[in-house]
Amino acid sequence: MGWLSAAEGDEFGCLGEDEPEPPVPAGLGDLTPSLRALAEFLSIDSDLVEAAAELSPPAPQVAPVEANLDAWIAGLPAAEKDALLCRVVRESPVVVQREMLRRLRAASCAAVATPSRPRRTVAELLAARDRLATEKRRQAAIEAAREEARRREQDERLRQWRLGQLAKRVPETWRQVGDLIEKRQGKYYDEAVSLLTGLRDLAEREESPEGTAERIAELRETYRRGATFFL
Repeated sequence: MGWLSAAEGDEFGCLGEDEPEPPVPAGLGDLTPSLRALAEFLSIDSDLVEAAAELSPPAPQVAPVEANLDAWIAGLPAAEKDALLCRVVRESPVVVQREMLRRLRAASCAAVATPSRPRRTVAELLAARDRLATEKRRQAAIEAAREEARRREQDERLRQWRLGQLAKRVPETWRQVGDLIEKRQGKYYDEAVSLLTGLRDLAEREESPEGTAERIAELRETYRRGATFFL
């Protein structure tokens, strides 16, 4: 994490573009909460961490200590076993136990083979970060376009359903428009405009807009003092 921070910001001027990255640790693609907090504290770009993790092998699954204990002890030289037994008697058994567990865990981790990986330069890693960020933006734009298309499709289906309902009560709707205008209040004007919009759209859908346009013109003339509220 410290190297990535220096590679990104180069605050101390210690890394050049051709500086090779250190061996990439296993498990970089699945950070622990503490490592994520460290990355945030160092203000490391998450895309840079993700780019670095492209060459990171999965974290080794270390078997429980008990699974390797018998084989590890069997492999110890006889003289070392004797020395450990003497220490258990002469010293604190807990101290010896902790030391043996540390050695066992270290031996288990060392037994996990880590494949050789190519080492990128600072410039290559930053370029990989930029490509990753660009691809994320592209994917986000595609998903946003798809979501917008889905939203428009849903809106259109709802609009068509409402027009279908309106088609069942066209005469009543025209009377309602007149009643609303007669009230001479802004909120009723807005409702009248909404109804007229629906009537206009219904007429366009049924390819008979002329009659609706004529009726709207008649309303304009009848209520010309309030004509500003019309479409």
